[in-house]
Amino acid sequence: MEANGAVFLPAAGSRLGAAVSSVGSNCGYWSSTTSGASGAYRVYFYSDRMGLALYDHAYGFSVRLVRCLK
Repeated sequence: MEANGAVFLPAAGSRLGAAVSSVGSNCGYWSSTTSGASGAYRVYFYSDRMGLALYDHAYGFSVRLVRCLK
């Protein structure tokens, strides 16, 4: 997929203010689905589960770049 322009960024832990947590143990990306003006869904992957969770924009998560493949 990279040959067609897809970019995959590594997912890291999370940030809230100056505190960083879960680096190297959990990963997640902001999704493109918002919930009002102050929140969005995060797609997460843990060692035992994966899913979606709603978070306030005050949190910092990795961003997944999206581009249509031809």
